[in-house]
Amino acid sequence: MPQARPQRIAGGISAIPSTRGLIVLAAVFLAAGGFAPAEGPKDTGDVSAKVPETFFAGRLSALEEKLFADSGDGQLDEHSLLEAALIASGAEDTKTVSRYESQLDALAAEFRKSSDKTADPRRRAIAVFEFMHARVLRGNYRIECTDLREALSQGDFNCVSASVLYNCLAERMGLTVRGLEIPGHAMSRVVLDKGPLEVETTCPSWFRLMGDPRKQAEMVKKTLGRDPAKARATAREVSPVEMVAMIYYNRGVDLLADKQFEQAAVANAKALWLDPSSTTARGNLLATINNWAIAAGSKHQFAEAVDLLHRGLALDPKYPTFTPNYVHIHHQWMEHLCGAGEFEEALEVLCRAETKLPDRPYFHRASMDVYRRWARSLFEQGKPDAAFALFTRAKSRHGTVPEVLAAEAGAVNDQGLALLKRGQAEEALAVFDRGLAVQPNAKLLRTNRRKAAEQRATSDPARGSARSAGPDVVGNGG
Repeated sequence: MPQARPQRIAGGISAIPSTRGLIVLAAVFLAAGGFAPAEGPKDTGDVSAKVPETFFAGRLSALEEKLFADSGDGQLDEHSLLEAALIASGAEDTKTVSRYESQLDALAAEFRKSSDKTADPRRRAIAVFEFMHARVLRGNYRIECTDLREALSQGDFNCVSASVLYNCLAERMGLTVRGLEIPGHAMSRVVLDKGPLEVETTCPSWFRLMGDPRKQAEMVKKTLGRDPAKARATAREVSPVEMVAMIYYNRGVDLLADKQFEQAAVANAKALWLDPSSTTARGNLLATINNWAIAAGSKHQFAEAVDLLHRGLALDPKYPTFTPNYVHIHHQWMEHLCGAGEFEEALEVLCRAETKLPDRPYFHRASMDVYRRWARSLFEQGKPDAAFALFTRAKSRHGTVPEVLAAEAGAVNDQGLALLKRGQAEEALAVFDRGLAVQPNAKLLRTNRRKAAEQRATSDPARGSARSAGPDVVGNGG
């Protein structure tokens, strides 16, 4: 089933391997319950602006409710970047937030005492960077370390947490800073009169190697496992609110990796509400829906899987894995129901699906297959009248169309061949004759009816001539 791959802003891509077969696991959504901010982005007609907050009503913490109310205009007026980042990282009480705010304030005061107060903005920006790595980020680069609490308490970091911390310290030193989002990566940018200064916040020796771009690139690659330099042309400058969104969708990637689908969906939806233009957040949200649906289908929770894909298709009908997975989940569901003898329900499921996606021929073909399998079951139960009545019903519902006629002829032929295989030529003839009575032009039935007559004649010469040479009975793939 088509799967998708989640993208993490942490200096790398976290991939979920594809599975075999038709199912496509998407890259990095869904359930009832989630979040509902008081006011979201206005509907501009652009799909990217339509945030599915209604899917997640009631899933904001008390601190998040205040944060999302504050950020509704795309700006933080009542929260500092650090406070917002801590809340996005999972801090749920003001005591925790205040403790880390005080820690950063103390670090800022320490920097002011030790730094050159006459330094120009560029030198100050570099000094803040060196101080951050010497006094705060003294642990290790870890791709999953988006949580600002870990960075401040343990010194471990990734590109998101490092960039947020740098911007927080730099702002306290009077510098104007922005975030930079690059596919799979994040950095900082200091706004200077002579042009922007880009800061690779994960590389402690970044500025010490400014005169040697080759070594600089090697160090970044050593830290991140790849060199993001080629992708910098597509860098997007992001606001503090949009930097907070990065924390949420990185959390979503981690939750999805742990198969905590609902929580992953909520995290990605929060990210998308904060940053409606983020293609990464939207892609991860859609991928979570897809992968959640696959997981539900594998547990035979077919109705839930289909509902998830309905929601995904409502968000983005062109998302490449939704439609093939919608078809495949219905195939699994149909096979499960037919295996349990629930043919009526199988037809209802396929009818609803065909109504949703009328341009997909699979659902009509699958319905015809259900009729044929149902009729085969009725024949095997010794209920030929019910089997023929089933196709009278099918013709009434679908019309006397070639697909219904083919399914009817196929079911009759299946039964006739099964009887012939058991040596019951007389009974096979009766079945073929009844089928030809309703479909006199069915070549398949007429051909195998002749073979049945020849077999009967061979076994009972008094009933007919000896069997003539000719091809074996004709099957129909059933």
